[in-house]
Amino acid sequence: MTNNDNPPDADTKFAGVPLHAEVMALAHAVTFLTRIPLPAFAYDPQLQGKSVSYFPLVGLLIGLIGAGVFELAHLVWPASIAIVLAMTATIVSTGAFHEDGLADSADGIGGGWTVDDKLRIMKDSRIGTYGGLALVLVVLLKFTALEALSDHAISSALIVAHVLGRWSTLPLLRFFPYVGDGTGNPFVGSVTARRLLAASGGTFLITMLFAGEFTISILLCAIVCTVLSGVFFRRKIAGITGDSLGAANQFVELATYLLLAAIVS
Repeated sequence: MTNNDNPPDADTKFAGVPLHAEVMALAHAVTFLTRIPLPAFAYDPQLQGKSVSYFPLVGLLIGLIGAGVFELAHLVWPASIAIVLAMTATIVSTGAFHEDGLADSADGIGGGWTVDDKLRIMKDSRIGTYGGLALVLVVLLKFTALEALSDHAISSALIVAHVLGRWSTLPLLRFFPYVGDGTGNPFVGSVTARRLLAASGGTFLITMLFAGEFTISILLCAIVCTVLSGVFFRRKIAGITGDSLGAANQFVELATYLLLAAIVS
């Protein structure tokens, strides 16, 4: 991706070609959330902000990668090995983007006494004890919950969880104050009611397609987990940051697996 220091106004640049503008917004979302290579294109900050609408769709792409790896690996190995390979594929495809946010959030909230201390620690790229433990526990819980599912349900769970995890970013940006100065900055103020509704509608359809009769339960779980994450971070650091958005993504993904495992058991 090539940066453009003085990009033209997005509405002028794509006047009369709204579909092209949306395709480019999707491309911005893919390059922001993943390491999936795309042909080079000019960076546009306005389209970067609008790309948040496509986060659930990028989650679908990541979930499909994980599901595809699981199905192929399961032809050769037991489900437990296939799950680990599927989880590895999703982490590699995203560059551990959200896992990094989880670790930074755990270090900041666990190691800081004041809000300023917590925010300062969260900016530190090094992983501390709290962050390391959070990563280990969350990854173990994900694996254990997925292993509790039947083989044919694992792929669907991977897809739905990754879609809902990316969806959680939109309501958090819409309804909670942003106090960071990092990766979430381009999206502050970009989640309009229309974009939130469109993204939520798409998320509902994808969830219904892959979760079937469990759709309502899973959606309610994701909504509750998202709200609780926002309330928690507002209490601890007066709002949300890019790192806390990543942490919330991980919480929602994990909660989806745990809910499905509870239903199965």
